[in-house]
Amino acid sequence: MDETFLPKRSKDALAVLDIFYDEFNDVHFFVEEEDQENLYEIILRGMFPDLKIARIFPLGGKQAVLDHQPQIATGKATPRSIYLVDKDFDDLLGTKVQKPMLFYLNRYCVENYFAEPDALLEVVVESLPKLKRSDIAANLDLPTKIVEFMDSLRPLFQLFYCVQRFDLGIKNCSLPAERFCRATHRWLIDPATRADYHAKVVLAASQTKDAAALVDPLTHPDISALAQADPHTVISGKHLCTLIFHYLKSKYNLGSITFDSFLFRVCKNTSMQALKSLATEIRLALAPSLPATR
Repeated sequence: MDETFLPKRSKDALAVLDIFYDEFNDVHFFVEEEDQENLYEIILRGMFPDLKIARIFPLGGKQAVLDHQPQIATGKATPRSIYLVDKDFDDLLGTKVQKPMLFYLNRYCVENYFAEPDALLEVVVESLPKLKRSDIAANLDLPTKIVEFMDSLRPLFQLFYCVQRFDLGIKNCSLPAERFCRATHRWLIDPATRADYHAKVVLAASQTKDAAALVDPLTHPDISALAQADPHTVISGKHLCTLIFHYLKSKYNLGSITFDSFLFRVCKNTSMQALKSLATEIRLALAPSLPATR
């Protein structure tokens, strides 16, 4: 069935859905996009295995999460509400919002937590169970490749950040990774395409008060500083996973797997180790109202 014709809940309907789950959730978790609901259910249940989480609640975007005002009755709030959003460039742009029970991921977006070699290896093993895991691991060399992919994406995301930092008014992070990949090797960034985008950034900057400072955007101090940052904090995991997805398919016949299915399968295999500090932070905030350990 074409999902285009499936009915979708309005943002107002999404915002009040939680009232039907008060007795089924120990904690209500509110997240951004509706199409990530299944991913977040896996992630949050992995982060909080002792909590009853029948359902999480996507609100239709970051701003909807930031604007949502929980209707808390007089007395103790049960269950408590947690708001979880992608970091994106908010910390770098100084646009992070401080609000009770609002938490930002400590990586760019949720897909950044999926770039685990072991979790990615399992996707291939699940599709081709007769192959030896050790042979697949040696052939893919994922620890090395993931670093290479992040290195190839970093200059692009420095340019994306430049566009947002100086309000240059051209498309940036919403552009799909494939837009910048080689036509026959979709796991490799095309230097010519990246250079073309660089030129567009320079052209857009030339019409602003920052023209002189952005003759070469990558040399601007604010932009060049991102070259030394943790790549998971400045590069979209969705773009990274796109390159990994095409790389795996170039090495093994994974059938007709879609990118969304790939992300779901990787998510199920992730260790959640990189989310432990965030889980601890949320638990501390919830401590007064969490149910007794079962």
